[in-house]
Amino acid sequence: MVNIVLYKKDGLYFKYEALGHANYDVYGKDIVCAGISAIAQTIMMGLDEISSINHDLSGGKIEVIVQDEDIAREGVQALFKAFDLGIKAIEDEYPEYVKLKIVNKAP
Repeated sequence: MVNIVLYKKDGLYFKYEALGHANYDVYGKDIVCAGISAIAQTIMMGLDEISSINHDLSGGKIEVIVQDEDIAREGVQALFKAFDLGIKAIEDEYPEYVKLKIVNKAP
């Protein structure tokens, strides 16, 4: 299962992480993992183009954090919303392979 967590503070997205493997099919044919990876990496590249981020792509994990000064930017929030919508669509189709959780952090 791929566990994905989207983090918000003050109603604004600022971080996402994905960990694990869907195991929907064998390596190279796992469309669930491929879809999640494509969304996560594309959004990361978009965020990197318009904001300052820290990221970690190691050990079957992807973690992306936007720096505080860029969180409220409209483009940043639009990219996070696209991530949210894309992952929810995959979760709706393959709920036994993907779990999305949204965490609201206190300021």
